[in-house]
Amino acid sequence: MNKLNEIIGSVVKSYKETLAKKNGAVNEKKEKALKEIGDLHDEYKNKTLADTKELKLDRLEYEAPSDDELLKEAQRSLADKYAAKRSAASTDAENKRRSLAEAVAEASKTAAAEKKAVDDNYGKALSEIENSAIKRGIARSSIAQGAVNELAGDTAAKKQEIDEKANAKKADISEKISSLEDELKNVLSGLDESEQKEIEEAFSKLRKASEDKAEEVRKYNNSLEEKEKNYALKTFDAPTSERLAEIKDDYDRKKLKIALDYYLAIEDKAAALDEFLGDEMMREYLGDYYDYMSNILRNRAAKRD
Repeated sequence: MNKLNEIIGSVVKSYKETLAKKNGAVNEKKEKALKEIGDLHDEYKNKTLADTKELKLDRLEYEAPSDDELLKEAQRSLADKYAAKRSAASTDAENKRRSLAEAVAEASKTAAAEKKAVDDNYGKALSEIENSAIKRGIARSSIAQGAVNELAGDTAAKKQEIDEKANAKKADISEKISSLEDELKNVLSGLDESEQKEIEEAFSKLRKASEDKAEEVRKYNNSLEEKEKNYALKTFDAPTSERLAEIKDDYDRKKLKIALDYYLAIEDKAAALDEFLGDEMMREYLGDYYDYMSNILRNRAAKRD
């Protein structure tokens, strides 16, 4: 009993393998036929399109810089100008400071020279007083001493006046030196404000120029696209209705032949008809010849061998 089952199982397995090979071969044939018909179908579609000549013009390319790039460009364009102005302001302030410092030294030098002159005059006047007192015989008198004291007082007063005048001048100059730093800070601050204002103006101009350039490129490229469309319209050459009919009939016949070769090769006539009727793509592929093909397979299936 087990042996019989083994024999039956082996026969069934062999039958299934044979059937699978047969079905595989059939499926391969059908796929090949459908591919050939599909290729013809696509070829037919392309064949019936209007013939147009293509004109391809080179477009302009423009990549607009970012706002950050434009801002940096604006800053670079003004950097040298304002660096020169800041340097000039600092140099001017330094020159003024040096000049004022020299004026302080000059005031001290002038005061020293004036006091020396006063001292020299004091020495001469003192000698005159002493000589006069000796001649008059009053060298040691209170009169002579009074004259000396008066001379000394006048001399001290004059030197004090010279010092006060020099000190007042130096104080005024020192005040001017102190104010130079504030003046320089104000000048530099004003330059910062002016530079920032000019940077903003330059940035606005650069952005406007960039936007104008982008718009110019866009319009130019659009004009090229319009030229290409107009050229295509001028060269448009559509097949006549008679030619379209000829092309369609030619391709329909070619597709019909492929379909007939495949379905008529199926030994089971009824199965061939069922398979044909169940394939919706055949209606699109065969077009006007679909009913013709259907009738052939129907008549074939109706006949008895």
